[in-house]
Amino acid sequence: HGKSAIVLVPEIALTPQTVRRFSRRFEQVTFLHSSMTDAERREAWARIKGGVSRLVVGPRSALFAPVRDLGLIVVDEEHEHTYKQDSTPRYHARDTAIMRAKLEHAVVVLGSATPSLESWHNAQGGKYELLELTSRPAAQGRPAPLPPSDDPDTRHIGPAARGELHVPPAGLGLPSVEIIDMARECHEQHALAWFSRRLRGACAQALEHGEQVMLFLNRRGYHTLLTCQACGQAVSCPNCSTHMSFHRKLNKAICHYCLETRELPRQCPACDLGPVKQMGMGTEKLEEELKVIFAGHAVARMDSDAMKSREDYESTLEAFRHGETQVLVGTQMIAKGLDFPNVTVVGVISADVGMNLGDFRSFERAFQLITQVAGRAGRGDKPGLVIVQTFKPEHPAIVAAARQDYRAFAAWESEHRRLSLYPPFARIVLVTVEGRVKARAQELAARAASTVKDFAQQFKGAIHEVSEPFEAPMAMLRGRHRFQVMIKARGFRELSAVVERLKPLVKVQENLRMSIDVDAMDMM
Repeated sequence: HGKSAIVLVPEIALTPQTVRRFSRRFEQVTFLHSSMTDAERREAWARIKGGVSRLVVGPRSALFAPVRDLGLIVVDEEHEHTYKQDSTPRYHARDTAIMRAKLEHAVVVLGSATPSLESWHNAQGGKYELLELTSRPAAQGRPAPLPPSDDPDTRHIGPAARGELHVPPAGLGLPSVEIIDMARECHEQHALAWFSRRLRGACAQALEHGEQVMLFLNRRGYHTLLTCQACGQAVSCPNCSTHMSFHRKLNKAICHYCLETRELPRQCPACDLGPVKQMGMGTEKLEEELKVIFAGHAVARMDSDAMKSREDYESTLEAFRHGETQVLVGTQMIAKGLDFPNVTVVGVISADVGMNLGDFRSFERAFQLITQVAGRAGRGDKPGLVIVQTFKPEHPAIVAAARQDYRAFAAWESEHRRLSLYPPFARIVLVTVEGRVKARAQELAARAASTVKDFAQQFKGAIHEVSEPFEAPMAMLRGRHRFQVMIKARGFRELSAVVERLKPLVKVQENLRMSIDVDAMDMM
């Protein structure tokens, strides 16, 4: 129909792969991303604005490309939190895409095998049209019936689910998934194990047959915890309320939030008595140990420490795609959208990472990550195997992810959200106050809470809850004390009124910062 389209992807790393896929079918595909030079961006915008390029691919910033006659916006992996900008303006690309499409009379397709509960709720309520894929492309192009849920890289809002694990024929469906109880594994190995015997054996067998392996660990660094053997205190960042991680390549302790870098202390900074013990495993250490365990096989790592540029992403993925690398280790960078037909074994080293954060979305994110990672196995004509290691083998999020059963997880999680009035059953505003002086930050947070409480009475219950000021889960960040107030409301009208009432407080005092985050994704 002569229209243009925008395709959004959650990570810059996925942009070249997506462009290649579309370039096979369409001409004049342009990709936009934040790593482009000014000259590259000007040239791309000129092509788009002039109508030469009718298809734009990129992360959330590509949504603002000046395309002519917009007819379609695709938000791929719509559940990804990277679509929400964490600084002002705190827009969500998914919601902004829907608004732009409405203004330009275009169509929006939200694609995910693990949709956000907000999108699933909208689809179930009839606000969105629900499209479900009932087959996935087989290796030779033949359609194949789907088991309990769909492949994590297919494009739909909700997967089909029948509530039982079904292992389909090789290359025609989802991989087999096994859960390993790491508490039992540690007991049987008489040590704190990080690599189960089952996973080690499966990796070795795959490599012997010339196949490839992907291992997922959502912790970067070498050792993730430095503790005193005398007092047990962790070596913490002086600027943030979090511990520091050891990076062997730099031989430094680093804070992953403010990037404070320090020499590795020989004695505990807290008690000045005990030696510091290095504990925990990050992707850097995992890569090193795998090179020993699977000597003779090339191992590569993808995390924000190793991938410093677009070229790093592309060269690492190309080496793996062409078989020059046999084992790929990574954080959530490797969890989404990657398609390597020769990968037959995927290991989730620690499925529990992130599940104990003070965030009501932590279980949802764990489920999504595990399900997405599992989808990297068995994408060719060979059967896939996914091994999930966890200390919580019976947790509903872990079990549902292993079964790749979205409907079961959505039903369980939705009930908890409904009882606690969290999205999608309410809208939230998170007010965060930061200040060098703790008492002043707490005082301003209290004023914000009091202002909204007085105002809420006008809405006769439509503003459901206004919390008392509380210390943020990350109580100090970059040397600033942090307090938060959470507001739960019925809908957009109430949220807009709350924001307007709070605006005068945003710049009320020097050395204090107040942010107002509507539909907050990061609760830290």
